[in-house]
Parts: sequence; structure tokens; C-alpha cells
Amino acid sequence: MSVEDQSTEPVPRGLRIEEAIAAGVMALLGLITLANVVVRYLTNYSFAFTEEYSIALMVVVALLGTSIAAARNRHMRIAWFVERMPRPLALLANVVATLATTAMFALLVLRAVGWWWRHRGETTSAGEAPPGAEV
Repeated sequence: MSVEDQSTEPVPRGLRIEEAIAAGVMALLGLITLANVVVRYLTNYSFAFTEEYSIALMVVVALLGTSIAAARNRHMRIAWFVERMPRPLALLANVVATLATTAMFALLVLRAVGWWWRHRGETTSAGEAPPGAEV
């Protein structure tokens, strides 16, 4: 299916929520970065912990972006082969691609939860509380 074949049907409500969350996370990323630049310029001091938050937020944006693209059927693919297949085989190829994408999303979620479970409570040197702070 080429880009011209894709319909411009209304965006489902769940997808609008994902897009709003992605936009909010991008705005938060911009604000965090702006605050760090301004503070560094004015005080010559850097908020090192903001990099930790920025990295985590970039992962959130990447996951939201890929899920939005998949829901709109706009994810990257090599359509040259599928466009030249007979219709039944092309449908089968699309089903296999959808199942593979779903399996990869599930694997990513399982791995992320596993990583979080093993590392919960740990902090990096940039994410630690300042000396004397009660934690």
C-alpha cells in the first residue's frame, strides 16, 4: 500500500490521547532542556539530573511515536515486495508483519519491566539526592 492509498479517516479517540501525551512529553523535554541551558548560562552550574529525565522522556516519546505510527499503519516497511505479490499473499505478508510487530512490542515491554524490576531503587550519580538530604 503506497502513501496515496492510505485513507484520511478520523483519528480514534485513543490515538488522540497518545498524541496529546507525546506532545506533552515533548513540551516537557523542551522545558527541561531550556531550564538547564538558562541555569548553566546564568550560574555556570549544570543540573546533571535533568539529563536522566531527558533520556527517559526520549524513550517515552520514541515508544509513543512508534505505537502511533503502527496504529495509523504508517510504520516503516519495504512495500516494494508486497505491492508486487498476488493479493492473498500480500494479505498474508501484512498479517505476518503485524504479528511480528506485536511480538516485538510485547518483548520490549517484558524486557523493560524485567529491567525495572532488577534495578528498582537504584540511582545514578546524577540522580542521587544532594548530601544531607533525607531520602
